[in-house]
Amino acid sequence: MHSDTQRGERIKEERARLGLSQQQAAEVAGVRREMWAKYEAGSEPGAKALAGMAAAGVDVIYVLTSTPALRSRIEPIDSALFFRIADKLDAMAASMRKRWPERAKAEQVVKIYNYLAHDADEAADEDKVERTLRLVINQ
Repeated sequence: MHSDTQRGERIKEERARLGLSQQQAAEVAGVRREMWAKYEAGSEPGAKALAGMAAAGVDVIYVLTSTPALRSRIEPIDSALFFRIADKLDAMAASMRKRWPERAKAEQVVKIYNYLAHDADEAADEDKVERTLRLVINQ
């Protein structure tokens, strides 16, 4: 059986991230707790154990390659930018006597945020936020 202590550490990290004990992780993966301990020590899990780990939420791509797969798809929200957009949209809409239903307003804030937060070419400075909001308000 091949041993890789770094892989074992990643298995242990994933178990901790999910808040599982070794016993709970072993049950989900369909192995004995002693076998799970061997995986964390570096023993190579088989396909059935990996499938069980994946079903429990373990990022098996990370376990096998050290490159996070699942977690890398989710980026944290820049709450300061998000609320700045919401506040400015409210203020601009009020000054133009424009009203949206709450859900429509929330959808606009999300669209603007996604545009501004994911534009790698330009930071979301005040001028860009203002220009973008004016375009939305004047639709």
